[in-house]
Formats: sequence, C-alpha cells, structure tokens
Amino acid sequence: MRRLQQAGFTVVEVFLVITLLAIVATLMVVPVQHMAEQVQVRPLEETLLNVVRKAHMEARQRNIPVVLHYAGESNVLELATASGIMIEEIDLQAAAGEEDAEILRFFRMLPEDPKNESLAYETEEESIDSIVFHPAGASAPFAIELLQKDIRLVMDPFSSEPLIREVEGHES
Repeated sequence: MRRLQQAGFTVVEVFLVITLLAIVATLMVVPVQHMAEQVQVRPLEETLLNVVRKAHMEARQRNIPVVLHYAGESNVLELATASGIMIEEIDLQAAAGEEDAEILRFFRMLPEDPKNESLAYETEEESIDSIVFHPAGASAPFAIELLQKDIRLVMDPFSSEPLIREVEGHES
C-alpha cells in the first residue's frame, strides 16, 4: 500500500520554531525597554536648553516679557509672563533622576570691566532664581550651572544657545 504525502509541519518543527521565537523575543525586551526609558527621560541639559529656547520664543510671540523661574525646593522650572500668567511648568526631577536635591542654579553674567565694551563677562557669585526674556528677543547675560554634572552653560542672551560649555573647569 502506498502512503500519501501530507503537507504540513511535524510537532517537533513547530516546537523548534516557537522556542527560537521565544529566545529572540527575550533578547529584544531589554533593548526596547532601554530605548523607551531614553525617550521618556531626556537629559537635563537638553531639557534646559529647550526651555530657554521656548522662553525666548514666547516673549517674542506674546510681545511681553517672559520669566523663567527655578523653584529649587521642588526642582520645577516655571515659565510665566511678567504679570504672572503661567505658561508651563517643567518638573526637572525626571530629567535629572534625583529627588529633593537642588540640581541647577542661574547666575547673572556681569561685564569684567563696565567701562570697556568688550564681550568679556564674569559670573556673579550670588545665584538668582529667575531670568527675564524680553520681547525684543534678548535677556540679560546669564549662566546655568548643572550641579550634578559640574557643567556650566554660559548662554547667549540673543540666540538661546550656549556660548560656552564648561565641564569642571574645561571649556568646550
């Protein structure tokens, strides 16, 4: 008697394919979770630069001064109009990955020699809580110090971009 050939897979073949798929899926879980965490939590420096850019843009669009205020006790940046209308609150704890510790400071930049109109500035010793952005697209010269990473960003008062990035005394 002749046996008919049947199309299909054996139980062993199906089991082998399922096992291989399970192994590949297990290997992919860790990289996908890591990518999701990176998308959700942006680095603190990037978050700050985006907020400064937004403050400049809001001041120009609304044609009124906009204030960027740092509440150190709660690690929240508040973006509001000079009259106190809240635009946005940014919680920095997620970006910084730390709780309760102050993570940044704003500093006013003063001319090294007020009589000389050079572009040389020095950081004022006392930190400040707020930076005001004017509708003309400028702010007073300021620096942002990231305390966790020993980074100081000296900001351009006109373009919202860092002029100097100092890392533990090294400029870049």
